[in-house]
Amino acid sequence: MVAASAGTGAPSYRPQAGAQVSRRAPRRYPSAGLSVAERAYSALAERFGSRDAVRERYRKRLEAEILELAKAGLLPKLELLLDLYNYASAAGIVIGPGRGAVAGSLVCYALGLTEIDPVRHGLIVERFLTSGRLEVEVEVARRTEMVEYLRRRYGNRNVAYLTEWTFESPGRRIIGFRRHESSVAVTVCEVGECLPVWWRGDTFQSQFAPEDAEAAGAAVVTLIGEPILSFLSRLNRAAAREEPELHLDREHGEDSKTAVLFQQTDTGGIPGFESEAMRDLLRRAKPASITDLSALYAAHMVGELERCHALAERMGRNARTRNSRNTHSDAYETPLSEAANHVVAETYGLMLYQERSSSSCIDSAGSSTG
Repeated sequence: MVAASAGTGAPSYRPQAGAQVSRRAPRRYPSAGLSVAERAYSALAERFGSRDAVRERYRKRLEAEILELAKAGLLPKLELLLDLYNYASAAGIVIGPGRGAVAGSLVCYALGLTEIDPVRHGLIVERFLTSGRLEVEVEVARRTEMVEYLRRRYGNRNVAYLTEWTFESPGRRIIGFRRHESSVAVTVCEVGECLPVWWRGDTFQSQFAPEDAEAAGAAVVTLIGEPILSFLSRLNRAAAREEPELHLDREHGEDSKTAVLFQQTDTGGIPGFESEAMRDLLRRAKPASITDLSALYAAHMVGELERCHALAERMGRNARTRNSRNTHSDAYETPLSEAANHVVAETYGLMLYQERSSSSCIDSAGSSTG
C-alpha cells in the first residue's frame, strides 16, 4: 500500500512501472517493508543495549515475525501506520498504547507503535497475521486532524471514509440511521478505481466494510476516538509543567499505592472498573498487580458470572493468606497437560485469554506457532 521514496523515507503512492490498475487492485504493492524491518532491528537494539542474552531472545522472535509479516503482505501497512504515528508524535497527539491484535507484534513494539511488550506479556503475533487490522485509539478532539493528515500526505483522491450506517431505535420506535466514519481507506490508485465511492463535501466516502475494502486492495486504518486519551493529554500538559521528569506514556511497572486504590474500589472515572459489578469483584479479589487487574477485566468483559466469581474467590484467598501468587504448581488443578499448565498460572488456573488458549494447545501438542 505504501512505498518509501529512496533516501527520504517518504511514502509515494505510485504503482510499479507497467502495473495494471483495475477495479480489483492487486493485494501486493511496491513494498517499503525492508525499511520497516531495518528500523525494527535498530530500535530493538536501542531498547536492550548491552543485555545480550535478552536481546538475542527478542532478536530471534523479531526475525521470525518479520518473515511472517512479509508473507502476509503486512509490512507496507505498518509503514503507513508508522508514518501516521510519527505525525501524531510531532503534533503532540496522544495515541493509545496498542489496541486489538496488533499488540501481539514485537515489530510494532520495537517501532514504538505499541507500548506493550508481547514477549514479557506472553502475546502472540498470529492473531494480527490473521486479521491484519490496524486499530488506533486517539484523543477525541484530534481524530479529524489525523484523517486530514492522511489526505494531505497521500492525496485526497487516494483516501476515503468507510461509512457504516446503524439503526437508531430507542425502545421499539425506529427513528432513522446513524452514520459512523471510524475507518479510513488509503489506496495506491485513485480510490474510485478500487472501491465504490461517492463525493460528499470535500471527501470520498464508501459503504464498503473494512474487510471488503482490504480485500479490494486498500489499506484500512480504524481511528477510534477515546475520551480517556483526551484526559491524559491534559494530564500530560500539567505534568510537563509541574513534574517534567514524569513520563505518563511509559510503563512504570507495579505501584502498590495504585493497587490500594483498586482494592478499596476507589475507581470512579476509570473505564472498565467503575461499575458496581466490577467494584464488587475488586472488593472480594483484592488485586495486587496489573496482572491481577487484567485478569479481572478480561473475566468481567466476557460476562461469565461463574468464572468471575471463581477468579475473585481464588485471588482473594491468595491475598488473605499472603502467599506469593502461583508459587505452588498444584494450587489450581486444570485438565491441561503438565507442560501447558504454566500458561494459566497467572490467571489462577482459569483460561481467560485467547493467547493462553492457543499456547496451551501448542504446548500440549509439543508443536510451535510456525
